[in-house]
Amino acid sequence: MLNKLIFRKILLSLYCSAFVIFSGNGQASGPGGSSLLWEISGPGLPQPSYLYGTFHLLCPQDLKLSAAARQAFDSSRQLFLEVDIDDPQTFVQLQQQLLTPGQPLTQLLSTADYAYLKAYFRDSLQQNLDAYAGMKPVLLSALLYGKMLGCTPGSPEMALAQQASLRKIPVEGLESISEQMAVLDSVPVARSAQELVLTVRHLDSSRTALRMLLAHYKSGHADSLQGDMAGFSAPEKERLLYRRNRNWLPVMERAMRQKPTFFAVGAGHLGGPQGVVALLRQRGYRLRPLAQREERK
Repeated sequence: MLNKLIFRKILLSLYCSAFVIFSGNGQASGPGGSSLLWEISGPGLPQPSYLYGTFHLLCPQDLKLSAAARQAFDSSRQLFLEVDIDDPQTFVQLQQQLLTPGQPLTQLLSTADYAYLKAYFRDSLQQNLDAYAGMKPVLLSALLYGKMLGCTPGSPEMALAQQASLRKIPVEGLESISEQMAVLDSVPVARSAQELVLTVRHLDSSRTALRMLLAHYKSGHADSLQGDMAGFSAPEKERLLYRRNRNWLPVMERAMRQKPTFFAVGAGHLGGPQGVVALLRQRGYRLRPLAQREERK
């Protein structure tokens, strides 16, 4: 049985791995005018709130907030993540959904592909694939993330939640774990299984795609990440990003009217004409980019 910490990391790596696996070899759109940190002000808001784009799992040296992000977080009175990773019910529901047996991987893959994958899990991950064969392929994709990243990754969201606990401010979620898992389940299981094999067979290309994503993220330009989604179809972008962005808006508005809020969501949700920044502006809010390039501390 996987423990709670591992499940939290799996939850956060699911989107990282899905983004890398399905992003293909798209080229960046080039630096936009975008930022990873935004101040939100406007009608009905007595004090500013803040929107921060994260990369759900990072190597330890990249986890620290910049001075500007730290100041924004310290001036906020509640933290909103995509889901509340500290809620005990989140853990219970995630455990139930990930460990629910589905169509066996042996039925989704050819004998040769399954044997190749099993050898990789044994030799490179020290894991017995047979023990996971009834689980969803997206879970197995998540287990590859640390290998591609080249470190034991940590989570900015978990770090923020821990800081919120120390400050005794509430942590909330923009959506439920059931809603988030439904998005992942919308990807056909057969496709997830095939992409898992392709990722392992072309691990160097997968690492290159991940490095490109990280470089664009570290550049501080959220719009650049939009060009990395060439492998997503329009319906997939709608399910993974755009619909969720729209659903978050009323939750964000209620939270901001109550108290200054720090929103931390995947950076891929920020940029572009259907990103959270543009959608908030359409509702009359003022969004001001804050500097992110200074030394992190």
